[in-house]
Amino acid sequence: MLSSAGPLWLWMSQRDNDPQQVLVAIDRETRHAAIYHVDATNGTMTLRSTRNLAWDLLVDDFNGREPSPQALKNMLETGTTPR
Repeated sequence: MLSSAGPLWLWMSQRDNDPQQVLVAIDRETRHAAIYHVDATNGTMTLRSTRNLAWDLLVDDFNGREPSPQALKNMLETGTTPR
């Protein structure tokens, strides 16, 4: 489930027959994210982590596999193919 209300973006996930849900909330204006576990049987919501995403979003290439974004850019600009 994906929902957007103003600057807040929400995403909820639940596996079949699992009372545990995951709620991700992202404030698009401040670039902060919060992760919650929600127990659907009793409605208990527990904050698991929060993070300012601003610095994350400035990283061009992290934990990626080849070809990296820079290698693809170079390939397209030079007309070469990866080896």
